[in-house]
Formats: sequence, C-alpha cells, structure tokens
Amino acid sequence: MTKLKSQKQLLKDKSPLIIFSGSYASGKTTALMFKSLSTRSSIVLDLDYRMINNNMLANDYLKITKYDFNRTTYTLNTKDSTVHFFSYEKANERNIMLGTKTEFVLFDNFESVKEDLAKKIFRQVQARAKQIIMFINPVDLRKHSFIRKLDATIINASLKDNPNIPNDYIKTLTEEYRVPKCFIEGKFDE
Repeated sequence: MTKLKSQKQLLKDKSPLIIFSGSYASGKTTALMFKSLSTRSSIVLDLDYRMINNNMLANDYLKITKYDFNRTTYTLNTKDSTVHFFSYEKANERNIMLGTKTEFVLFDNFESVKEDLAKKIFRQVQARAKQIIMFINPVDLRKHSFIRKLDATIINASLKDNPNIPNDYIKTLTEEYRVPKCFIEGKFDE
C-alpha cells in the first residue's frame, strides 16, 4: 500500500505530541492504522472504531492473526503488533492506562469529544505514553480551545496529496459546497 506524504512524515516523527490534521479522505484513518501497527503495543481511542476496523481488516498485507470485538473495546493482533481499541466512553469509565506503559496512544476524532472529557483522558495518558497522536478534522477543531493550545508538532494531511480521490472532488467541495480552505489543506481554520 502506497503511503501519502503526510503518512510518511507521521511514521518518521518522534515528537512526544503530534496533531495529524486532515479532512475526510485525507488519509487520517490509514495513517492511524500505519502508526498503531508500527510498534509492539499501542492504544487507540475513538468515538466509533468501525471505520478503523473496516480499514484494517480490508488490508491483506497486515496479516491479522486474531481480533476480538465487543461494543466498546477490542484487540487486534498481527505477527508483530497488538493494538488495543477503546471507545472514549470506556476510557472515561476507568483509567485505561493504570499501570501501563505503551509506545503510542492514538486519539481519533478527538475534536468531537466534549472538552472536559478530552482533558481528563489526555491527562490519563500523558505521562505513560512515549508518543501521543491526535487525528483531527481541522474544521471541527475551532470549538476545542484545549487542543488548539497544546504544544504539538502539526502534520497537515491535504486532500491534494491523495491520488485516490476523484479528480473533480476538490473542485466540487470548493465551488458547490464552499468548504473552507483549511478543510482541503488539512490546516487549522484561523
């Protein structure tokens, strides 16, 4: 599977806190998949893991050996990795990081979580993870002052870099739907 420029940048970046910013179809979910499987153990938190699940299971090259699902958590194993998935609700019910050291904690759709819950979960994982990565939609981020104030490396995933979207998709978004430029370029709306 060919990696986009922003996905390659994410895999190389060793910063302790990264915000991977991009709109729909910019490669965020695939970037999350690549990063979570690039280590022995990682934790992914999301509102709804079905999109990630479908993306991971659809990729034959992952060689998934075992997966176990229920409504709020699941674990996915490959030959080299274990990825634990939690919903934000489950993470709020208990301290998911208690006694745990993990290389990566990845937050998907973190800008959609209520700010007080986002702060609580972020504090839980901050001291125990080698690297924290937030995958966000830049347009939705306007309502989240907590994330905007973090000292983080920002990787912008532009729709223009994705060769898999139809040629007229960006033109349709900008001319017919008048989406903001930040949505196309994966940059924060300023």
